[in-house]
Amino acid sequence: MESTVWGYRTLAFVTGSAIAGLAGVLLGNFNAIVNPSDFGPSFMFKIAAAVIVGGTTTFSGPILGLIFLTAIEEIFRGSAQYIPFFWGLSVILIILFSRGGIEDFIYRIIFRQPMAAGGRSGA
Repeated sequence: MESTVWGYRTLAFVTGSAIAGLAGVLLGNFNAIVNPSDFGPSFMFKIAAAVIVGGTTTFSGPILGLIFLTAIEEIFRGSAQYIPFFWGLSVILIILFSRGGIEDFIYRIIFRQPMAAGGRSGA
């Protein structure tokens, strides 16, 4: 039993790593260059913030978070110095008001159910 769990974890890790590697190859091909400054602290914070803002219950949660943060980035394109402020503000507001992220908020609207503090209960 224990070796089965280890095998599934290894399979998930290898699959995720392969997809990330493929995405890196495609990004390098698209940009025609790979520059380490493209993957600085701002990019890493955006990834972490996307997961927090979008939610972690489903696969689509971080994607929703990334769409939301990219929309903020595009809205404030003319004044880029405010983008990290609004990213941080959105993370703080999601943590305070909807711990499950945007997906939790959408779930509550669709099914009109109050949610537990830690996300969907029983799902």
